[in-house]
This record gives sequence, C-alpha cells and structure tokens, in this order.
Amino acid sequence: MRRWFPALATLLVLTAASPASGSATPFTVCIGFEDTEAGDLDYNDFGMAMTLDETVDAAGALARVEMAFEALVNLGGDVHDIHVARRFSPDTRYRVTVRRSRPGRGTETPETTVPFDGAGDLDVRLFDTEHVARGDTVTVVVDVVRSAEAPVDGPRVFEDVYDPWMFDRTTGIARHVGDVQAFGATDAAVPFVLVLPCRRWEPVGEYATITDAYPDFASFFLTGDARFARWFE
Repeated sequence: MRRWFPALATLLVLTAASPASGSATPFTVCIGFEDTEAGDLDYNDFGMAMTLDETVDAAGALARVEMAFEALVNLGGDVHDIHVARRFSPDTRYRVTVRRSRPGRGTETPETTVPFDGAGDLDVRLFDTEHVARGDTVTVVVDVVRSAEAPVDGPRVFEDVYDPWMFDRTTGIARHVGDVQAFGATDAAVPFVLVLPCRRWEPVGEYATITDAYPDFASFFLTGDARFARWFE
C-alpha cells in the first residue's frame, strides 16, 4: 500500500493564516510540478508562487476570492498548461476578473476588459509554458454574486477546494493536487504537485533529483514524521 501524508503536508500551508471572518490575512505558498511518472523528481517542470485571500460578508458568506500567481521556474521539456481550479457549489454565481503582467498568449485565459460571469466550479488557465517567463504574474479576482458558501478553513484547503494543476500537452496527461506516484522501489508515494508554505523556494536544477538538495524530503515522505515536515528549508 503506497503511503502519503497529505493532511500533515497541507496543514503546514495554513500555519501563517487561514481565511476567516472579514478579510483574512493572505497566505502564500510555492507550488512545484513534476510531469513524468517515474521521472527525475526535480519538481522544476514548472514552479510558481500563489497568494490566496478570501473575504466574507457580514453574514459570514463568501464574498470575494483573490488569487495572485508569479512564475518562478519553467524547465520542463514538455509543453504544459498551468491551471488553477476553485470548487464552488453548483448554484454559486460569480464574476471573474483576470489581470496579467503581459498580454495572454497561446492557451492562457486572456486578461479581461470586463469581468465574465461564471457558475459552479471555476478553472483558469494561468500559464502556457511555451510563452511564460520567470516573473510573469496573473491575478484572478472572483466576486461572488450569489452563494451561501462559507470561506475555506481547515487543513485540506488544497485537497478539497483549490487545485493548482498541470496539463501536459505533449503527453495529454493531467497532474492534480493529490495525484501521487511511487517513490522509487519503496511502498511510499510522493505527489506530482508540491504545495509548500513559503514565499520562495528553489527546486533542484536539471540532472538532479530533489533528494540531492533536500535529503529530508525522503525522510518525510517515507515516514510522515513531523520532525521532517519542513524538509524544504
């Protein structure tokens, strides 16, 4: 049985702040993507920082979601679409504004001149890796028009609600938060999408694996021991 410890891993994401009443203090995570099964485990196929803030109204219902993304690394050999999905109940109605540091290119969701209407689950194509450069930014603002949804709270924010995910256009394979692969010949498993509670994180370069620079990565994912939970520092 392959083992993974997502609750322990994602609990760290919320140590700085979790959306609460009013306008919650935003928290930032770094996200690293691995596109290949049984690959090099370098998590540099794409990397970005994500800042999340949620605001509630006087009745405690979700009123606004603000997400900001910055491209940090893009070393994948394949061509990828980098998405963010936010799950909403089917009857939720909202308006979405997308702002970019440069015009959208390729498959990217274009910058909006006026907000577009949406309902139910939201998915935005943030980056097309054929066109992205380090430092490119995208901001997504969701103004909720009708909903009784509460803001996100708890350790499973990146498992149950938010999904920064990768579609590999070269192979046709998608990698989502929570997807795992075997960790070498062990019975443990490691994620394709790393979500780390930090503002900046440098993955290893090409021709290296993550354990070359971060040996406690193996200790954490093999044992789940909280002593190794901040292996990325």
